[in-house]
Amino acid sequence: MPDDTLEFVAENAEPCRLDRLVADRLGISRHAALELIAGGRVRLDGRRARKGASVRAGQRVAVARPLAALVPQPELDVPLLYADQAMLAFDKPAGMPAQALRVTDRGTLTNFLIARFPETAGASPDPLEAGIAHRLDNETSGVLLVARDRAAHRFLREQFRAGTVRKEYRAVVHGRLKRGARIESHLRPGGRRGQLMRAGSPDSPAARRAVSVYRPLWSDGEITLLAVEIETGVRHQIRAHLAGIGHPVLGDTLYGAAAAARLFLHAAAVEVTSPAGHRRIRVEAPLPPELERFTGA
Repeated sequence: MPDDTLEFVAENAEPCRLDRLVADRLGISRHAALELIAGGRVRLDGRRARKGASVRAGQRVAVARPLAALVPQPELDVPLLYADQAMLAFDKPAGMPAQALRVTDRGTLTNFLIARFPETAGASPDPLEAGIAHRLDNETSGVLLVARDRAAHRFLREQFRAGTVRKEYRAVVHGRLKRGARIESHLRPGGRRGQLMRAGSPDSPAARRAVSVYRPLWSDGEITLLAVEIETGVRHQIRAHLAGIGHPVLGDTLYGAAAAARLFLHAAAVEVTSPAGHRRIRVEAPLPPELERFTGA
């Protein structure tokens, strides 16, 4: 049976066993992960991994898995915002995972993509990615870009790596913010399993520079609607930055906020150069009703 290869960079806060990391990432048992390692299907920084190997943050892991197909789900409803010959843009609903992590997953954007836009199935190196060019947290709604072929995926990914993609968000936060500011820090994984992003030393190999710029749009004194632009693409950076200044996003229990109907964070717009004709385009996703009520209109 042919293989597909999943590659990722370890983000665990502390060194951990490779078999545990592979099991968690693939959603398999540790016994199955150990079999993959013993069979030479796992490489660590380009070299065949050994049983009992320890993985540090920043190391690259590659796992060759037996190729299997996701289940197409044409019944899922994901609004299409933009389409050309090379790329698509969707308004991902809050609560929907973007990428499937295992072939048994259901209800993800990738399940929808392979059903409605089957050409995306081979658009990225990871078949579970289906051409998705960047990330949005499960709880975050808004604009998500998808490539329709390998060349388009490489072109979009290079823009994200180079920092030439403009990304605008809307966030409802606790407390009153009267003026905007720029937040710059280095963030690194924290918590028992690295699920949190916390400020860290620039010298830490796991730390990444993160820059967010926010400005208030409306406030009633208890909450504030912010426009936020991010110059970098670090995991959870808006959530970590706003919590770090004492104004966590409404509903963000991971970063200290009280539970709410949802995480009140929305990817409002993305400005990017399309692989089709290299035209600069701007894609916007309207505020969902539960956020629109905070605009003061």
